[in-house]
Amino acid sequence: MYRLSHSVDRLPVHLENEQTIYMGENPDEKEMDNAKNKDSKLMAFFKVNEEREKEIDKVKAMIEELKAEGKPINHIKIPDKFLYNKIGITHVWDGKIGKWNLRKKTTKPKLCRLYNVNPKRTNCFYLRRLLMAVSGPTSFENIRTVNGKIYESNREACVALGLVLNDKLYEDTLFEALNHTSSNQFRYLFARLLAHCDLGDPLELFDRFEDHLISDFLKKWQKDDAKKVAWRKIVKSMLNQDKQLSDYPQLEAYMQEIGFENEETIDLKVLLSDALGEYGTMNKEQKAIVDPIVEKLKSLTQKAEKSCTFADGPGNLP
Repeated sequence: MYRLSHSVDRLPVHLENEQTIYMGENPDEKEMDNAKNKDSKLMAFFKVNEEREKEIDKVKAMIEELKAEGKPINHIKIPDKFLYNKIGITHVWDGKIGKWNLRKKTTKPKLCRLYNVNPKRTNCFYLRRLLMAVSGPTSFENIRTVNGKIYESNREACVALGLVLNDKLYEDTLFEALNHTSSNQFRYLFARLLAHCDLGDPLELFDRFEDHLISDFLKKWQKDDAKKVAWRKIVKSMLNQDKQLSDYPQLEAYMQEIGFENEETIDLKVLLSDALGEYGTMNKEQKAIVDPIVEKLKSLTQKAEKSCTFADGPGNLP
C-alpha cells in the first residue's frame, strides 16, 4: 500500500513579507540573515514562473522568425504555465536553499495541497483562491492583475475574474430587513455582515442604506456627524465579533481619518436649544450681540452649512 500511496506536498499561502521563517535554537546573525533571505515555497514558485515566462518569450520569438521565413511551426509547442497547486508534480522542493528544482523522475504519484486559510483573513483567503485559478503568476502584484489592470486587493481581482460574487447578495439581505428593523438593529446587521461575510465595498454599501443607518442619530446630530457616529458603532460591533479592520483597507483608511474616539460628537442642536433657553435672562445690550448670531445659525441649520462667528469683549456686562 505504501508504494501505491501518493506523496503530498503541503504548500503555504501567505501575503507579501508575511512568510514563516525557520531557524535553529539560539541562531547567530548569519543564520538569521540566511533564514530571512530564503524564499518560501510560494516566493520560489513566483521565480519559477519568471523563468518560464522567459522560455515562452523565446519560443514565441522563434515562431515569429519561422513564420517570416515561411517555415512550418506545427511542431513547436509553447510551454505551459504552472499552477501553484500543480507545481509539485513537475518540480521538487529543495528546502535547504529555498528553490523549486525541475523533477527528474517520479517514484510515486504526487498531490499538492494548499494550507487552509481562515475566511476572516480576507486578503489571504482570496490569495489562496487566486493561486488555485491563475496560472503563471510572477509576483503578489502580478496575480492581482486582470486584463492589464492591477487591483488593490485580492478579492477585487477574484471578482474581476468571476471567481466570487459581488455585493448584490448582501445588498438584497439589507433591503429585505429595511422595513422591519430599527436603525440600531439595522446597524448591528450591517456589522454582522462585515464580520462574518466579506463585503467588497462596505463604504458604498453603507451609502446606499445611509438614510436608515443614521435616521435615529439625525435627531441629535448633523448628518456628517451622524454618519461618523454610525460607522464607529458598526466598526466597534464588528471588532467585537473577532473581525480585523485590516481586512477592509478602504474602510480602515476611512476610520483612521474620522477616528475611533470621541464617539459622542458635540451636539450642536442641543447647544443651540440650551442657548435659546438662556436668551430670556439677557439684557438689551447682550441681545444686540446674540440676535445676529442666532439668526445666522437658524439660516445655516436650514441650509446644512457650516460657519464660525467670533465675538470679543469684556465679560460681566451690566
